[in-house]
Amino acid sequence: MHAIIPTILLDREVTFLDLTRSCLLRLNPYIIYCFHNPTSLQYEKGFKYFPRVAFSYELEYINYGEGGMVINGQMVDIREGDIIFKAPGTTVQGVAKYSSIIIFFAPFYSPNLAQDYPDTLEIHLNEGKEYKMMEAYPEFILPQIYHPLNSNEYNTLFLNTYYHFIHKNKSYELQTKINMLRIITLLSEAADTQVVNQDDPHLKYYAEIMQAEEYIRWNYRLKLYVPDLAGMFNMSAGFFTKLFKKYLKQTPIQYQINCRLEKAKELLFHTSKTVKEISYECGFNSDTYFETLFTKYEGKSPSQYRKELTDKYFTYCKS
Repeated sequence: MHAIIPTILLDREVTFLDLTRSCLLRLNPYIIYCFHNPTSLQYEKGFKYFPRVAFSYELEYINYGEGGMVINGQMVDIREGDIIFKAPGTTVQGVAKYSSIIIFFAPFYSPNLAQDYPDTLEIHLNEGKEYKMMEAYPEFILPQIYHPLNSNEYNTLFLNTYYHFIHKNKSYELQTKINMLRIITLLSEAADTQVVNQDDPHLKYYAEIMQAEEYIRWNYRLKLYVPDLAGMFNMSAGFFTKLFKKYLKQTPIQYQINCRLEKAKELLFHTSKTVKEISYECGFNSDTYFETLFTKYEGKSPSQYRKELTDKYFTYCKS
């Protein structure tokens, strides 16, 4: 397992949004192409895609499965819910087995874009084709890899963008632009919370806490104990919990519960599995306890959540 630490180290006075605020104010995203990439699911786990160089800005949302991605020569693990940002010139190679939605875009519109990338443009990732390299903007920065704790809104935004782009109804340009502005805003806000103060006296422990976070995220189904997690990094349970809460705003156990519930919400939306099946798949020993906990955190039962989200999604897509 390769550690993913989606963090930006900056001088104490600088925040992520300080670097991007000026360009956020003039954002006018223009979508060149929107691509649903389900083909990885046809291959065995570990199969490598054709390596390519991103010619435009890209946002890729992993909507099912898990696998890997080689980004500028570095191999990272990816899984359902991850969002990968690529700037023009980024070298990338996907490793099965996952499906994703990829949005090819420019952060700032110009008339030349319509000429360089016409409406008839079709992008084929595995055929080695070359496309005109887009200008890169150093001030436009987003996390390269981000795993939101709650991916529901991202999932809806990416699916809705793909739906409108493919069907091209009369309001598709406006709708996709609104979606892109929302996605970029969410990612920028998320990145701002991940900036680490280099004067932090506990900074030397930060990487270990992020490794612990990733371990919990990948092993959320297991019965985990805080003393055991702390022991993996030679910390006391109290000190480990203090640091975990400092950087992730919740205790290790709360984080594991949120990971389980987040996975449950994904399964409720993407599959037809029963609530009982989902509860056990997410690591709960009792479907009754799962339903009680889900209702406590979400304010509605799993069945109600599934119905409301499904109804809302189809209404949103048809709007």
